[in-house]
Amino acid sequence: MLVYSPLPPIATIEAARFEADEETLKAARKDTVIGGRENLSALLDNEISALRRSLELADYNISQAYSAVSSIATTVYAMIAAVILFVSPEIAKVVGYSIAAATIALSALGLSVYPRAIALPSRKKHFLIPAVSIPLAALTDPLFALLVAAIPSALLAFLERKEYIITFEEALEHLRDAASRPWAPLSAVSVEWLKRREGWMLVDALRKLIELAGLHGAPEALSKAMETYGKMYNYIESFSRKGLMMFAYTLIGAVVTATALALSLATVRLLSPHLQGLSIGFSFQTPSPEIRFHFMASLALISLGLALLTSWCREGTWRYYSMYLPFIVASCIVGWFVGDKAVVYLFRWGGRI
Repeated sequence: MLVYSPLPPIATIEAARFEADEETLKAARKDTVIGGRENLSALLDNEISALRRSLELADYNISQAYSAVSSIATTVYAMIAAVILFVSPEIAKVVGYSIAAATIALSALGLSVYPRAIALPSRKKHFLIPAVSIPLAALTDPLFALLVAAIPSALLAFLERKEYIITFEEALEHLRDAASRPWAPLSAVSVEWLKRREGWMLVDALRKLIELAGLHGAPEALSKAMETYGKMYNYIESFSRKGLMMFAYTLIGAVVTATALALSLATVRLLSPHLQGLSIGFSFQTPSPEIRFHFMASLALISLGLALLTSWCREGTWRYYSMYLPFIVASCIVGWFVGDKAVVYLFRWGGRI
């Protein structure tokens, strides 16, 4: 906005009442003194170039982030748990929680993927709703409890995200209309729309730019701003598509992991009567009934970590994680059901039980 505003940069900051970082303030002061926009234009060009580079590297960065987290949360967990379960179910339980904690911590890798300049805001507290699953887990299994708690949160998160995207689209449409009326830009918008504040700097700055251009007679500023804001919108959409594609792979990984864990646990339980007392190189321990609860709890925590990663990569903030949580949890539930039932049918087909 400072680059295109008809007012001097410092006057624009004061009129808009926006907080600017130190680098922007320094450039604004210099441009105000010399009566130009060279320093601010350089900052804007650098920001756009950084966004373009981030988009070009998005496929690689998102793939790397998902590979790092998913390999630990799915492949490593399934392999280690399957082996350790035969030796020590208690250690398998600890491994599950450790991997879940690592998954949540590694979800912060998403910070390096999405540019902060175009991150979606979030003002609502829907991200707190899944916490209801903690007491619910005492009444049912952790995965089902988290699924029940996450569904309303996911709906609210989806609606808020959709609201912000629509708001940006409307702002771009108003910008086009205002730019197409150089004789009276303000006739393209209502006073109520100009006074509204969304809490999203991109949209609020665009509103103020239209207002200043109309009041101080600089319609050419709107035409120049259209290209910049159009690019930012395209970047947001591109990151959304790329993040959604990787999310699909996450769902597949969740199904495979839950299936592998359920298969391992069911196999150990079915074989335990035959392994007791045998000399097989280690002391076999029959898993306790509680191990199922702990495996499901670890899967619930892993689902949380994968949802956080998806939100970081697709929205640039963790606050929309609940939008993805029910789908990951549901994938784990499906995988567990398939793995649990598959063992029985496989052993019956083989004539073992």
